Amino acid sequence: MDRSQELFLSVIREGSFTKAAAAEYMSQQAVSEHIRNLEEHYGVRLFTRKPKLALTEEGEILRQALLQIRNKEQDVRLRFEQLSRGVVGSINLGMNSSRSTYLIPQFFTAYKQKFPHVSLSIYSDDTVHMIEKLKHGTLDIMFGISAAFVPDLDYLHLIDDTIYFVATRRFLRERAGADDDSLAAWTAEAVPAEVVGAVPVTMNTKQSTLSGLVTCFLDENRLAPEVALRTSNFHTHLEMCRAHQVGAFLPTCMIPTVIALNQACPPQERMLVMKLPFDQNRLRLRVDCVLPGGSLAGGDDPLAALPLFKATFIRMLRQTCLSCRKQADQFLAGQQP
Repeated sequence: MDRSQELFLSVIREGSFTKAAAAEYMSQQAVSEHIRNLEEHYGVRLFTRKPKLALTEEGEILRQALLQIRNKEQDVRLRFEQLSRGVVGSINLGMNSSRSTYLIPQFFTAYKQKFPHVSLSIYSDDTVHMIEKLKHGTLDIMFGISAAFVPDLDYLHLIDDTIYFVATRRFLRERAGADDDSLAAWTAEAVPAEVVGAVPVTMNTKQSTLSGLVTCFLDENRLAPEVALRTSNFHTHLEMCRAHQVGAFLPTCMIPTVIALNQACPPQERMLVMKLPFDQNRLRLRVDCVLPGGSLAGGDDPLAALPLFKATFIRMLRQTCLSCRKQADQFLAGQQP
């Protein structure tokens, strides 16, 4: 608001030109001149002076409008202050839908309690396309899985995933002829390569990093299992496993979902999670937060250069990933065939 508009509200608040002038440390004549300028600007009378000072109908309309403007200005200042403190904004996140379905709900309620004025949008796409969106500013953060290094992007390592073979006890008994001793050996050590090659499986889409690593395992062992389905949706893999139709290749982050699904099944219907007989380093999936270049700071806290709401989101995401791996490790250590 300009000075004349502020003085108009001051006259209303004080109830007279004289009191408004005293409150604003001005002469009464100066206050009257400002009000006269307003009346000439709008072409209306804003006050009646007799028998006592009162707003005209036009004056009341202006008063309401100026109060709305003042409230809006206060809101803008507050949002600017929040923005400078990193507590308001938006996050455009690129992430596989299966991972986001499991990971984000685990911490998002707590996150929104800290940052109620931050909005989150999640986009699922091929890594190549998401990298282009990062470079052009369409995405703020990408949850990258063994993403190729691009010089003008920043990478923050979160965790490493491993690929496992998942199938139900019933499926392995019916399709691979497994007995109790076999299942005990496979869960303790690794599922034999010939078993993987002899049963129908689901696979990720061909362009995925996980699919590429599994294909290397299959090729080096001269295996050509029947691929019943290709999809990037890990939950579809698990549902087909649960139906005793296939075995599936899944990353560590999906093991908590296996645990939850198993709790609703009788023991012989449950899924087993088995290592593949392959160099585990070659089945490693590096999980990074990938950000536009220049986002990360040097030193002990690379997130210090980010707005607080983004830095906190990444910290909570990383902690959720670590908790997921801990849960998976405990399950694998105590898994019963």
